[in-house]
Amino acid sequence: MILAKLGARVTGLDVSPAAVELARQRAAINGVSDLAEFVCAPLNAANLPERSFDVIWIDNVLHHVLDDLDGTMRHLLEAAKPGALVLCIEPVNLNRTLRKIRFLVPVHTEVTPGERPLERPDLAVLETLIPGLTRRHFDFLGRLTRFIIPAFRYERAPAWRRILCDVVHAVDRVVLRFPIFEELGGMGILRGNVSRSR
Repeated sequence: MILAKLGARVTGLDVSPAAVELARQRAAINGVSDLAEFVCAPLNAANLPERSFDVIWIDNVLHHVLDDLDGTMRHLLEAAKPGALVLCIEPVNLNRTLRKIRFLVPVHTEVTPGERPLERPDLAVLETLIPGLTRRHFDFLGRLTRFIIPAFRYERAPAWRRILCDVVHAVDRVVLRFPIFEELGGMGILRGNVSRSR
């Protein structure tokens, strides 16, 4: 809704009918229904107009479609104009030790079969499709947030929990600025542009 409120024409895509209906309600409440369209379909089957979008924003979706990441991204990128900006925020796990620990800790976030954080081969697929893709990693110590603030209810948490959470994220930002530590990040922001020559 933020982009639509800033004047952008937005097309939202989700596989969940309930999520699409909620998005339509939010658009109506925010007075941007005329700027927002919503499509309920899987990414690799959505009937999006070719070469139509200036920005493709993918938020925590790709780790659900790893069984056909290449095909899904190719289909989605067909809707992008040449030179369009592509932004993705996805869970990543580039460290072998952290991958092993993930399966030992009793925190399960899987929603779809085969779901897992993106690993190096997955990033290589994206880098092939989006030349010059850059990455910025976050959330090394931030993984502890789930234990500091149960249920991620930051606004309702006691002040000491919010302060502790803020300190953890501040340390994260400093540590993960160093390339040697970037593989410890649990979330990645990926940014690139669709080739103009395609």
